[in-house]
Amino acid sequence: MSDLEENVPVIKKFVENDAGDGTRREDQYLTGRKLVIALLSVLSCMFLVGLDQTIVTTILTQVGNKFDAFSKIGWLVSGFMVPIAVFAANWGQASIIFGRKYTMLVGIVLFEAGSLLCALATGMNMLIGGRVLAGFGAGCIQTLVFIVSSEMTPINLRPFVFASFGLVMAVSLVSGPIIGGAFASSVSWRWCFYVNLPIGGLAGLMFSLTFNPPPPKIELRSKFKLIDYTGTLLIAAGVVLFLVGVTFTSTGQYPWDSAAVISMVVLGSLFFISFFVWSFKFSHHPLIPFDLVKVLPLTAAGFCMFFMFMTFMGSLLYQSVYYQNIKGRDALHSGLSTLTIVIPMIMGSVGGGIAIGRTRHIKPFLVSASAIVLVGSGLLTLVEVDSSLGQLIGYNIPFSMGCGLLLQGCLSSSQVVAPKIDGGIIMASSFMLFMRSIGAALASILCDIIYHSSFNTKLQPALNALTDKSLIDELSAFDFASLSSNTGSLATLSPKALLVVRKVMMNSIRNVYYFVCGTAALALIFGVFTSNRRVPSKDEVVTKKERDAQDRAALELANKSDNALEASDLSSRISTTERDSGSVTTTKELNTEKA
Repeated sequence: MSDLEENVPVIKKFVENDAGDGTRREDQYLTGRKLVIALLSVLSCMFLVGLDQTIVTTILTQVGNKFDAFSKIGWLVSGFMVPIAVFAANWGQASIIFGRKYTMLVGIVLFEAGSLLCALATGMNMLIGGRVLAGFGAGCIQTLVFIVSSEMTPINLRPFVFASFGLVMAVSLVSGPIIGGAFASSVSWRWCFYVNLPIGGLAGLMFSLTFNPPPPKIELRSKFKLIDYTGTLLIAAGVVLFLVGVTFTSTGQYPWDSAAVISMVVLGSLFFISFFVWSFKFSHHPLIPFDLVKVLPLTAAGFCMFFMFMTFMGSLLYQSVYYQNIKGRDALHSGLSTLTIVIPMIMGSVGGGIAIGRTRHIKPFLVSASAIVLVGSGLLTLVEVDSSLGQLIGYNIPFSMGCGLLLQGCLSSSQVVAPKIDGGIIMASSFMLFMRSIGAALASILCDIIYHSSFNTKLQPALNALTDKSLIDELSAFDFASLSSNTGSLATLSPKALLVVRKVMMNSIRNVYYFVCGTAALALIFGVFTSNRRVPSKDEVVTKKERDAQDRAALELANKSDNALEASDLSSRISTTERDSGSVTTTKELNTEKA
């Protein structure tokens, strides 16, 4: 070993790999006022995306009636959610190729354009088209928010940042029905989309002014060669065919055993399998690299996130149904009632982020949260038609707090086990958001199927058990088929008849909660297999100054060494060395320590 090689600094700290685009991770970090403004801007964008997922639930009937297209209202939700799920994995790769800043800004522009198209819609098809366009932008924003936050801050601070994300997500999802109901009843349903324009525009401007990392050092001509076009086509076809096929069943258009549903589900599954074969065996620039999936603790965290979001979205959607259809509250007051979900979730999310950041332990909180969510899911099955507010709050507290804490655990766990490959953190974040998006989209469809099939199954036995002739005559004349698209006709029933129907609805919702219990149990199982690693402390994370010294020494060696291969090998070794703790030292000193 030469004297020069002996004096090259070797970092004995936690080192995250760079993005693979010629830039260094440490050059992306922000501090002080710029960090605060940049985080507030991406949090604002995330709030709008979460808001748009649920804000339309209160205007579906009004919009369907206005455009005489009530049969298409389901696509106002699916048209937004499907693009998010389909392209969740693509945005991470795009951010490496074109830069995180510009990819994020493209997402904001697409989301704003889609929102404007929805606000100005003159027909249902135009409105659905706007929702699809907004969904493309929302998928980009949702993925890039986590990637950019990981770029802005060192890993020891991320649990606190993720805590703020959990808070914003919970508030936005539950605020959607409240804000949508207020706009629909006081101003116009179009303001559900106009509201995105000033907030999103200001957030995009603030982000562009404060987040100015070095641009990717990739030639423009080479950038388009790095896109996995085949992988994008395969995953898009797989996700769209599968979700649309299942949606046909949930909306009652086709039964499960119909040729349309079977063919779309089978073809979607085949395209999905083909995507993974292509990515793992043939693609040179895969959307989901095999190096990522083979890290079993990371894969476990991804599936834990997948089942956690299925659990959370299923519960959230059908608690809203419970308050509107069984408690008889309007959209606005139904949204207010779901504060029993959002407040405990905020407490769990913020408290979990602080606890993980302070103790640096992840897995104990993650597994405990999974168990709490499972217990809370079981408590939800105890809800009855006449449950009091106190009972509903009590049932929701463990469930919602557990979901908030589990979200933090999954995200933090994925960060500490991200593979040591170029763009490892970015690809890990994309993978986690992909699993989250698929879980949320699938949950809304499957829970809808469970609810409606349960209602149809339980209705006739309930009617057969009646003995009051007047009640039998009233319910026999009632059009139950209309309830699948509009529950407003419930107001025409007498109190006794309404109670019979609500009991059937409650039993159907309980079946959804049983399904949620199953997904919560699966989240717990996968949570057990996540990593035992702790979040590195501030002193254990490499600093920009230390990386500068490392790179200068490597460059000096490359310039002076007669053996280019030796220089390249040493530069690679010192740039990827990872230790649990320590400080900057030299190769010579490290060898002395080993001796």
